[in-house]
Amino acid sequence: PTAEQAEPEIAVFNTTITMQQLMRSVIDPNAQNLWKAVSYVATLDGVEETMPVTDADWDALLQSAITLAESGNALLIQERPIAGADYDANRPAFQFSAAEIQARRSNGADNWNVIALGMQDLVLETLEAVQRRDIFALTDKGAAINEACEACHANFWYRPQ
Repeated sequence: PTAEQAEPEIAVFNTTITMQQLMRSVIDPNAQNLWKAVSYVATLDGVEETMPVTDADWDALLQSAITLAESGNALLIQERPIAGADYDANRPAFQFSAAEIQARRSNGADNWNVIALGMQDLVLETLEAVQRRDIFALTDKGAAINEACEACHANFWYRPQ
């Protein structure tokens, strides 16, 4: 083809960052920000409430929701390695090895993608709740995101007990 008719380049993703790094450094802290945004703790001195109040509080939650939603796309990159050579399951009797996780992912990619996309959808609903500053929806969606994360871990990370 001529220069005007050149084939578009196929995107190649840089997968230097492992799934383990993505989880520890991006997904988990941003999910934790959403999960911990609203809490009620009863103490001897009364109930301690935590909730977003200021514009800065809501902006921080917006950033976490957007980052977590985009992380859903990163989870879909099949070529991303599970972990580096230094990975060692904390409890091998309870957790799969990186090679086992990769094999389970390769063999169950459809299920992996369904779970990742489901988590992403829930995060996008959470993003809408944050934009509306809806405390109740934020709390409700946070619990649902946690369930989606645990579904993935149950399928791909933890050994059946």
